[in-house]
Amino acid sequence: MTTTQSSEYEPLIESTNPFYDEVANKPAESKRVRSYSTRIFLFFTVLLLVIGVAVYELIPRQPLQASPSSLTPPSGGKYNWLRAEATHQHSAHVPKSWAEKEECDEEHPFILTLALKQQNTEALHEHVAAVSHPRNKATFHKYWAADDVRSYFKPSDEAIAAVTAWLKENDFTTDNGKIDMVSKFGNVLRVSLTCGQANKLLNTKYMFYENVQNGNRHLRVKDGVYNVPDVVHEHIDFVSPTIRFPLQHHTLTVQTMDKKTVDFLKSHTKDGLRQYYNLDKDGNKKKKDDGEEGETNEDSSNIIPNIPSKLYELYDMTESVETILGDNDLTSMDSSTCRQSIASFIEQYYSDEDISLFWEDLDVYPESEMQRVPVSQPEGYGSEAELDTQYITSTGKGIYTYVYYIDSDDIFVSLAEAILDTEVPPLVVSISYGADEYELGETWVTRCNEEFGKLALIGTTVLASSGDSGVRGNDDDCYFGEFSSIFEEEEEEKEDKKRGRKLLKSISKGSGSSKSSSSSSSDEYQFVASFPASAPYVTAVGGTEGGTIQDDVADSTGETAWLYSGGGFSIYFPAPEWQSNAISSYLNNADIELPDSSRYEATGRAYPDISAQSVDYVIAYDSAFYLVSGTSASSPTVAGMISMINYARISAGKSSLGFLNPALYSLYDEDQSYYFNDIVEGYNIGCEVDDDIGFYAAEGYDPLTGVGTPKFSRLYQALLAMD
Repeated sequence: MTTTQSSEYEPLIESTNPFYDEVANKPAESKRVRSYSTRIFLFFTVLLLVIGVAVYELIPRQPLQASPSSLTPPSGGKYNWLRAEATHQHSAHVPKSWAEKEECDEEHPFILTLALKQQNTEALHEHVAAVSHPRNKATFHKYWAADDVRSYFKPSDEAIAAVTAWLKENDFTTDNGKIDMVSKFGNVLRVSLTCGQANKLLNTKYMFYENVQNGNRHLRVKDGVYNVPDVVHEHIDFVSPTIRFPLQHHTLTVQTMDKKTVDFLKSHTKDGLRQYYNLDKDGNKKKKDDGEEGETNEDSSNIIPNIPSKLYELYDMTESVETILGDNDLTSMDSSTCRQSIASFIEQYYSDEDISLFWEDLDVYPESEMQRVPVSQPEGYGSEAELDTQYITSTGKGIYTYVYYIDSDDIFVSLAEAILDTEVPPLVVSISYGADEYELGETWVTRCNEEFGKLALIGTTVLASSGDSGVRGNDDDCYFGEFSSIFEEEEEEKEDKKRGRKLLKSISKGSGSSKSSSSSSSDEYQFVASFPASAPYVTAVGGTEGGTIQDDVADSTGETAWLYSGGGFSIYFPAPEWQSNAISSYLNNADIELPDSSRYEATGRAYPDISAQSVDYVIAYDSAFYLVSGTSASSPTVAGMISMINYARISAGKSSLGFLNPALYSLYDEDQSYYFNDIVEGYNIGCEVDDDIGFYAAEGYDPLTGVGTPKFSRLYQALLAMD
């Protein structure tokens, strides 16, 4: 409406206008009467339009969706629908490795998982800090019983009643066998239904997606949009499968080994390992320039692969492990409460014959007792499962080992439930899988981090590989566009508080704040973090390569950062206070060139926390030997080390280490080079527009190798003494 039109209508609504009486008292000509009537008609027409718009905005209605015509509304329209996980800014994103296919047949059956919102999560950080930070002397390592943890954080009775009532209205009950309560605490519900029923229940449309690399199929909602009634919206964290795609295991390469090389490795002595021979492609030792056998060749691609005995020597484990094990026999180790575990997903199973072959041929003794959870978990030849089981039982040898297989789409929530449900729970769990953090969404990663925090309360250390794509993520290059992060979205923080979430304490604004940008332009690339490595209650393990076995533990191994080691900063989790000194030292290091500050969130939780070798691990696979590379090797290697220290602590009448990071960084702050091999060379792969360079390694902490690789003998003594 123009200014002229606005003034024309003023006499109709403002009787104080000085010209009003004059106009109103003039003789009424027919033309003027029609003009006056027209004005009245137009006025009321506009008024009705304004009222209509206001009413439309106030009445609850279905959320706007990408393809509303494709959705099947519930019969009768009895619900007011709200979009679930509405803060997920990238729910419609489909990774390059996946392609949308056909709509799911209405009769196709599957299991739907509902993660109900938990109580008291705002107090989680305080409770975790109480049992895991060395400064809290009165409560340090004073852990909770598993059922006490579950009871304290269980959903409210109101939440359970509301959700089960909604499900009952749709003919899903425990009585008819269509609902399975995973535990008596009601944290997770599983519903047996068909795609047609799920479409109606969530006011959505289920589609099949296919992995373009291996042909695997996955069920997901179209455009990443699903809805729940307003009466249950506040009681549900997430439903799955809905938005997310399956995890990827962090094994970058798998290569066959020729028999000559394998035979050479089998016969290699510990003294021989110290010579650190290079091998040619036929397994022959390469020659020095003077014709003698030795180690002058600078090409590290053919350096002797990683086997258990080499890792023991490289990280100064041999004598300490002998001291820890002492004269203990296998019976006493099996009966110990010191237990460890690995998590498996996506049809990754291990072979009993392969792990026995590995132990026998590569001299791993004592052997660990293995237990599959659930017991129905089959044997198989998954390279990831083979790697994880063989190396956690190498550095954590003799330790009773669980292998948890999770086939539910809620993944880490189910993993935590399985661990909490174990009669003698593991004190260490290693995870060699992950996904791009931004694809998972803030609500989902927050709930998973809460689950890791619950495990911290029972004294379990959770470790995860940092990823095999540097800062690029799983789509071959950095993310092009703008991320929505907790550091930019004030409204998300308000919603977080409303939901009863408590963000971890951030580092001070002075720590590296000049290096970070508060917002990023849509025409710039963004670094991609990997989850669960980016979770604050996880100890993330990065990758290194090369290095030399030293006679004196005081000397550094001289390893370099692995090019593909995942590392960077979270967009969802602020940096915890125990990491503030480490991050600040890196961001304010004048000797390194930092990436463009718009690429990453400098106030986010940085990862990894620690590192280990990640290249050319020898594994037994389908009765043969192979070389594998990836941070999926680093994580179980470090996990086994933590198990050995736990065994020493329990043998001494002490508690397990539990959530490791506060203690780890306290040792870093005390004297990094004493406890860790500082990694000062190399960088991880970055965006193509940045010449493929992400973060550089540096003196002290860096976000690609963490605090460095362990000097086990010293780390063991320090962590054993902590009370």
